[in-house]
Amino acid sequence: MNYCGRIMKIKCQINGHTCVLPSFLTRFLVKPLFLYCSTITPNGKPQIQPIIFVNELGKCNIAFLVKKQSSLTRNLQKNPKLALTTDETHPTDPLKNKGIMIEAVSQLNDSKDEVEECFNYLRKKYNSDIVTKILGIDIILNYVKIQAFPVKIVYWKGPFFKKFKCNQR
Repeated sequence: MNYCGRIMKIKCQINGHTCVLPSFLTRFLVKPLFLYCSTITPNGKPQIQPIIFVNELGKCNIAFLVKKQSSLTRNLQKNPKLALTTDETHPTDPLKNKGIMIEAVSQLNDSKDEVEECFNYLRKKYNSDIVTKILGIDIILNYVKIQAFPVKIVYWKGPFFKKFKCNQR
């Protein structure tokens, strides 16, 4: 998703406001190969799972595929809220760690066309062999597409956390 060596602009809609993410946040949506997806189980316990994902082109909406019968799917059917995180851990200095957490509301879609479209985007991003190793086969029949729409973005550097404010543009 880099264009001529520059990170592309990503537009977000958060709580009715539209803005372009600054590049220090954009790289956390473009660069990582996976995100951690956190949901809440029906009995109120957190569940965390790594996911491979794609962005809707130019937007901060995130899409990924999950098995229809998975606990992650069941969790999101009961409670559509989720959190996505990724970070850059410095090898020797924890004060240089950086990361992002996105609180989002999910939308599940089991349309074969939507699942196939997401699958094709994943194959372009990661290559077919990697996607098949991670997700398996019969993806179109056995998976659901999940879209995450950001509600809040928090980022950190070392021990300092800050909420990103999306001012209307």
